[in-house]
Amino acid sequence: MMILALDLAGTTGYAVGEPGKRPAHALISAPRHYDPHQSLLFFGKAMRNLIRCNGVERIVVEAPFAYNIKTYRSLVTHHVVMRYVAAEIGLGAHQVTEINSQVWRKECNIPTQAPLHVRDGREWLKGKAHEHCARHGLRPATDDEAEALCIWLYAVARFPRERVNERLPLFEVTPAA
Repeated sequence: MMILALDLAGTTGYAVGEPGKRPAHALISAPRHYDPHQSLLFFGKAMRNLIRCNGVERIVVEAPFAYNIKTYRSLVTHHVVMRYVAAEIGLGAHQVTEINSQVWRKECNIPTQAPLHVRDGREWLKGKAHEHCARHGLRPATDDEAEALCIWLYAVARFPRERVNERLPLFEVTPAA
């Protein structure tokens, strides 16, 4: 099963691969001169190509969370575009999983908050994601890639051999005569 993990943002980190194999990882980032609408179109095309070219069967994405409304709106908009593209390609809602950052961090043994004495807690947490990737022999170039790889590692542990297109048969229920 091909799993795509996403750390959505203006610059989206992704990791894609099959369990037991080394995932490919990189960034999706629109050119800086693009306006917000062009950036979303660029993101949608990149998602479409990523899902189709890799035969993705499961998407695991970090749930949107932000401390300010502008960032939150941007994250939710990226989520909507990603879900639209996934549905358009034929991935059902049961094949797209949103995961809270505290959940994947706990699974990866990464603290959910930096210690109080740490000046820049966000950077400290991102450093811990890089350390976790290094323990698995992965070398992300950016923080966004590192977090996408951690989400991918979580997904591999969570959905080890699941075949998302195999479902139980549906039986017709009729009232007793």
